[in-house]
Amino acid sequence: MKTIIFLSVMLLTISGFAQVKVERIFKTSLNQISTPYDMIKASDDGFFITGGGKNLNNEKSMFLLKVTEDLDSSWVKHYHRSSNIENRGDIFIYNSDGNLCVLGISFGPGVFVSLWELDQNGDTIRTAHTTIGSSGIEFVITDAVARPNGGFIALVRNTSTAGTVYSFDEDLNIQWSSTNQTVDWSAVSPNAQFTGVELVDTVLYFSARKINGADHHSYLVKSGLSGKLLDVDTFGVHDQQIRAEDIVISSNNEVLMVGTRNIEISTGLTSARLMILKTNLDGDSLDIITDKSHHFAANADLIDASLVVNCEGFPPSGPIGHLSTASVVYFNEQGVYQNHYDHMLFNSDTNTTPTHNAIRTIKSSDGDFVTMGVRGDNWTSRVYMVKYTPVLTGLAEFPKLHSIFIYPNPAQDQVTVSYPNEIEDLLIVIRDMQGRVLPSKLSQTHGLTLIDVSKFSSGFYQVTCAWENKMEHFALFVAH
Repeated sequence: MKTIIFLSVMLLTISGFAQVKVERIFKTSLNQISTPYDMIKASDDGFFITGGGKNLNNEKSMFLLKVTEDLDSSWVKHYHRSSNIENRGDIFIYNSDGNLCVLGISFGPGVFVSLWELDQNGDTIRTAHTTIGSSGIEFVITDAVARPNGGFIALVRNTSTAGTVYSFDEDLNIQWSSTNQTVDWSAVSPNAQFTGVELVDTVLYFSARKINGADHHSYLVKSGLSGKLLDVDTFGVHDQQIRAEDIVISSNNEVLMVGTRNIEISTGLTSARLMILKTNLDGDSLDIITDKSHHFAANADLIDASLVVNCEGFPPSGPIGHLSTASVVYFNEQGVYQNHYDHMLFNSDTNTTPTHNAIRTIKSSDGDFVTMGVRGDNWTSRVYMVKYTPVLTGLAEFPKLHSIFIYPNPAQDQVTVSYPNEIEDLLIVIRDMQGRVLPSKLSQTHGLTLIDVSKFSSGFYQVTCAWENKMEHFALFVAH
């Protein structure tokens, strides 16, 4: 088990204005759809949206909204288990048979994980329900993946305590869970909420966050499909307020945990910032990227070579508590900033409470982006969609991150700076927190520089690495 303290690389954020082609809003009064939770591609290049609404009998039910590629509504269907049961769709997934599955939470006497397996017309193939708790506590499925030989790995959390990883077979029978006695997950904090999951070969990678107690860590948890816990890596310290909300694994096996960080509480800057923690599959720290705008990250996906993060954001000039707006921020697969779409507002819907956020972004067959989200609150919510042409910017302004590594960090006596061999002349400058350049004893070989920090006072320093027309800044902490 490793505990890793990250220090931040701040990126300049440039607001982008995409060419909006189509935007739609689906009101509660239309087909009784209310709060959306997820979106997925349909086989005909359209989209499915699921969430919570009411059927014609005014019963709280899971809805399935079919939308065309041009964002026109095709049909809406509702799925209701029985009387006195409230149903909701949380997560879409295509199972190992290629069928559309909706996993959601049902409330009644008791709390259930519910499965609806559907065809592309929304007709029910089968359903299954499994009890996971008592009534009266708000549960939600935050993420899920299909098991290779059938069944699901699903993450369930509730708002009052922590979360549980469940392994279900194809009939939704529980094979194991992170809280039962058949597997030992005692190395994971009992206050951890699991937020995202990815499957690589036969290893499951989970993002998690701690919600109670003195510290606010994030975790990278690894297990086998049998539930055997393989490793737990801990990121952050209390002052950094690191909260991972989703996990994405790139094609070069870098782990990107996307979430929110409250920057430098000790200095009074307590605004929430979009955060990307970068590690490899072994949990070794690579970097942290912190966006300078205010965001609360919802989830993230890889679209081609872009990491797309859906957020509830804030206008660049607005503090926390200001008018919140749906935001989509995306980076390339290496974490280099590309663009930032803010203020996804629908001027035709002026009677709706302005609070809203982006939930899911998918690339359409014609290359456009389609973002789905919710606008309003729990009483006046709306489903909205917008289709737009993404505009890539920022690539020339930012060098490829993570080409340079500084370790160990924190350091005591010596710091190593490693960089690619193609960088021939690397200039390294160290400044203290007052901006003064410090004389440094450097020992350089090709691709490697050693810095003597044994005479430095304990504290933070800025390390600037410059080459050609590129530059990267690192925060270094010296602790004697």
